[in-house]
This record gives sequence, C-alpha cells and structure tokens, in this order.
Amino acid sequence: MKFPILSPYIFWEYRGIIRIFKKVMKEKKTGLRINNPLISVIIPAYNASKYVEKAVRSIMEQTYKNLEILIANDCSTDNTIEILELLSKEDSRIKIVNNDQNLKIVKTLNKLIGIATGKYIARMDADDISLPNRIEKQVLFLEKNPEYAMCGTNAWHINDNGNIIGKTDLPLTPEKNKYFLKYYSTFYHPTIMIRSEVYKNNLYSEDYLYAEDYELWCRLIFKNDIKCSNLKEKLFKYRISASQTCNLHSNEQSVVINKIFHRYNIVSQRMLVHHENIFIVDGCYNKNEINYVKELLGELDSEKLIYSYLPYTKLFLHIIKKYPKIKIFSFLLTKSFIKTFLFYIYKKICLRVSLLKAN
Repeated sequence: MKFPILSPYIFWEYRGIIRIFKKVMKEKKTGLRINNPLISVIIPAYNASKYVEKAVRSIMEQTYKNLEILIANDCSTDNTIEILELLSKEDSRIKIVNNDQNLKIVKTLNKLIGIATGKYIARMDADDISLPNRIEKQVLFLEKNPEYAMCGTNAWHINDNGNIIGKTDLPLTPEKNKYFLKYYSTFYHPTIMIRSEVYKNNLYSEDYLYAEDYELWCRLIFKNDIKCSNLKEKLFKYRISASQTCNLHSNEQSVVINKIFHRYNIVSQRMLVHHENIFIVDGCYNKNEINYVKELLGELDSEKLIYSYLPYTKLFLHIIKKYPKIKIFSFLLTKSFIKTFLFYIYKKICLRVSLLKAN
C-alpha cells in the first residue's frame, strides 16, 4: 500500500487555516468582525521631538487597525515635524496638520475634532504611550454599550526615562465618576475615547484654559447627563514631568476650577466655600468648616477606599497643615485617618511589587 506524498506546502496551508480560525473566533468573541468602525486618533504636538516617535508608534502598532491618525504640529521649533513626516511615509493612516500659527492646546484640539471622520475619536498626547490593545478594548466597550458616550482607561505613571513609577485606580461607573469629580479629575485626558457626534457638539472652551478637560467632563456629566466610564485595565502609560500644566500653572488652574464649580453646581452652595478652601485653594483654618469636614468624613467612609483615598489625603493634609494642634489630634484618632494611613502603607507595598513586575 502506497501512502500519498504530502507536499510541505500543505502544512503551511493548515497553519493559515488555523490562523484564520483563531482570528474568526477572536472577532466572534469581541464582536468586532461585524462592527469595525473607523477611529480617529487626535494628537496635538508642540516641541515634542523627545517622545513623539514612541507616542505615535504606540498608535501605529495598535491591535485595532481601522484608524486615521491626525497629528497637529502646532508651530514646533524643534524637529518634531521632521519626525512626523518620516512616520507618515511609513504609515498612510497618518495625516499631519500644520498650524499656520501657534494655536495652543484648546484651538488645536478643536481643529482636530472638526477634521476627524471616525465614528469615535480617541485622544492621545505626544509624550505618552498607548498599550497595544488600548483602542481595541475601548471600541469594544463603546460598541457593546451604546448608552455610554465616553470611556477612559486606567494607566501606569512613567517618568522622563519611561520607567514605571506609579499607577491609577480611577472610578469605573458613571455614578462614581460623577461623585468623585468634585474631588479630582476622574478621567486621564489622553486616555479617553468619545463618540464623534458628542465630541463635535461639545468642543473645548477657551474660557477654561489650564482645566479645559475637567470643564468638558463636568459639562458632559453634570449639565448634559451623559454616561461616561473608565475601563479597569491599565491600557496607557502616562508621563509625569515637571512641565505639566498642574505644575507650571497650578494657581491659574485653581482659579479656573473654582469657576467650573460655580458654573455646574458640583457642590451645594451651602458647602461650596468650605469645599473650595480645602480641595482647591488649600486655604487657612476656618472654624466654621469643622461640621463640613465631619459630614465629609461620613460620606467618604461609605465609599471604597481605593477611590476615596485621594480626597482623604487632601483633607488630612489640609487639617495637619492648617488646623490648631488641639484640633488636629481629634481628627488623627478617627477611624478615617487610621484606615487612610494604613491604606497608604498598603499602596506603597503594592506599588513596589507592581514596579518589580512591570520593570
């Protein structure tokens, strides 16, 4: 009995069939085979030559491929444009927009939003890094949850050298994001993806420079009652540097945030002056805020510590720095302070373990 001679090409064909089968199963699982919408990724760039190549490549190398990558060169004086032109020759999805004059961040972002043609628009900064499946995960979430207009992701913090130095634990649900927005910005701006029609109808406002992103979140959530969420996974590397807005323009940012609080009634008028004193300007001790602090501790005690840790920390630092010593001790002995302190130690240990694994 003669056995048929098997051509080596058959094995390559079988490998191809298996690869196609795996791809179909993945698409069936994620639901992205039927819905493969175009995603516009918008990236403003100004004197970003140090990091822009890595940032843009992190988008070019996304597992989700149906992208238009819109990059605005805002009159850079370094070699940012040369780097962008080289990248655009590698990838036809890249479109460079050269501003005739330095428009700054708000006008540049609004310009890119106007140009974008995708079903969803994803933000990206020229010095950060998107992990390979970031876009895919966000598209999947928004396609499966049409009632949501926007989603961000959790992130790793990196330093100037790209080493991981921290991580985020942002609120996930619309309800928790709405609650904690009065304490901190619950969305990392360059991680967000928004439905195009919502973004185009809600452009950034120049009246809130240095906090334009925070104003947009508050407008969407408090004024327009739009559902926004964060994905639990860390799909982003967010660079921490001395040149960030919160470091260079902290005083101006506080003034703008105060303006936002008044416009959108984020905190009740009865408590607004105390809230501003503690969380926005870190003002002097005011004996009239004691009752507010006690009420606040009661509220925060009912929330998950992973989310309330930041407001707890700001609150206790304010008390320690501004309150008379006799008043400080009464707060340091509370259950709230003790659990915050213990959680601080726990976070430090967990971060150390995470850094050892990540780096």
